[in-house]
Amino acid sequence: MYCFPQLALAQKKVQVATKTIQEALQVNERLTVRVEGEKANIEIIGWNKKRLEAEIKLVAKHPEKAVIAKEINYIKHIFEGDRKKVYLKNYYSFPMKMDAPNSNLQAIFKLKVPAGANIEIINHFGNIKLEDLHGTIDIQSEYGKVNLQNIAGVIDSYNHFSDITGSNISTSTAELITLHSNIVLSEVEGDYNIKSEYGDVDLYIVDEGLNVELEGDKTNITLRANNYKKHNYSLFSKFGKIQIPKDLRIKTLKDTNNKKHIESNHNKKYGLLNIKTT
Repeated sequence: MYCFPQLALAQKKVQVATKTIQEALQVNERLTVRVEGEKANIEIIGWNKKRLEAEIKLVAKHPEKAVIAKEINYIKHIFEGDRKKVYLKNYYSFPMKMDAPNSNLQAIFKLKVPAGANIEIINHFGNIKLEDLHGTIDIQSEYGKVNLQNIAGVIDSYNHFSDITGSNISTSTAELITLHSNIVLSEVEGDYNIKSEYGDVDLYIVDEGLNVELEGDKTNITLRANNYKKHNYSLFSKFGKIQIPKDLRIKTLKDTNNKKHIESNHNKKYGLLNIKTT
């Protein structure tokens, strides 16, 4: 199915061609869904059904209708699977001697999956949104944004020039490795291992149930909580900044040559926030 709406952009009428494909499968609750995207926006939402539904849109934009009608066919996709595993991928196939298309090409994936599904995503130059999921999540994202909403289970994410935002995240374990990427998470619970280079980390902590190991290189860190004194902290800093409330009872163990090590032990009942930044 093709459609050709017009958009006004930079005082030019940009033609848009869209090819839409619908897919559906009866699946197991704990199936594995693997998505590989290139210039793709990916949205996966969990629901309480043993069914997977996918809407795949292949989009081309250019001022000339004849160009997009031809070049939309350069966007290819693969969708295959069974009850246990589903694989979705987009890629580009250009004619010989064509280095790049004349139009702006993009894929848009929207999936509904069982909430307990295991998700694997590799995406370059596109955004990822995950919502209402509690299986395992494995993300590799470059040059895009990752948004997590109402997520539980296990998270493993590598981000390069790819900011992570999210809220209401309760994990058994989460490992976040970021390069030139910011992390802004609110209402977080669980065990987190975060390694950040050249980015900002902003965590809003719930009242209990959080353990954090955070190591930053040229990273600024901000901690926010309803009650800071319910948590224990071990903070290491070299050049990077750590933002904490002034009334938090802190013991400074080392503060020399741009290096700082501070600790705060308020309540043994709650977890340790072990933070190191250079």
